[in-house]
Amino acid sequence: MSCIIENSLYLCGMKEMTMNFIDKYHIRTIFNVAKECDDTVIEDIDMFKYDIEDTFHSIYVLIIDVVEEIKKQIHKGAVLVHCRIGVSRSATMVIAYLMYVYNWTLCKAIMYVKDRRPEIKPNPMFVKDLMKYEYELFRTDSFQFAYDEYSIDYILCYTNVRMSNIKLVRQKYYETNKNIEKTIRIILTGITF
Repeated sequence: MSCIIENSLYLCGMKEMTMNFIDKYHIRTIFNVAKECDDTVIEDIDMFKYDIEDTFHSIYVLIIDVVEEIKKQIHKGAVLVHCRIGVSRSATMVIAYLMYVYNWTLCKAIMYVKDRRPEIKPNPMFVKDLMKYEYELFRTDSFQFAYDEYSIDYILCYTNVRMSNIKLVRQKYYETNKNIEKTIRIILTGITF
């Protein structure tokens, strides 16, 4: 469980969410942003469920909805945002919230959350949605310079390919016109590493 804003905002994976933590930090609202995680009914806790899958499809509209709802709920007490592992979907929502509330660029928000939860790694489609969100909020694109390398790194992690093959992964990424899903499919179906 990671404290993002003391006494206000927390981020975790499903297995980290314990009653001890919920009681200790006076959590009043829980956002479940993972389709595969069942809702847990907890007395006196407001629960919000968003059926988001960790796929390479846009969740831009949901980002806006979740941020608005977190903003409303945080005044009632501490908010916990979780997904299955606490690295992609929930991190995306928390990063978007920080961008909106503190007028932070995407780069600043990612670094802030990463300092508090080093294992975060929103999938590249969600990062693309966050880039769009940053542009809509501020007309800036602070992460554009790093997006391709972030995506290539994500592909390496997702496919469990050795870092020594980064040149080949980069080549396939550009050959597919930067299509992450297609690059992963190519890598997983027959390229020998």
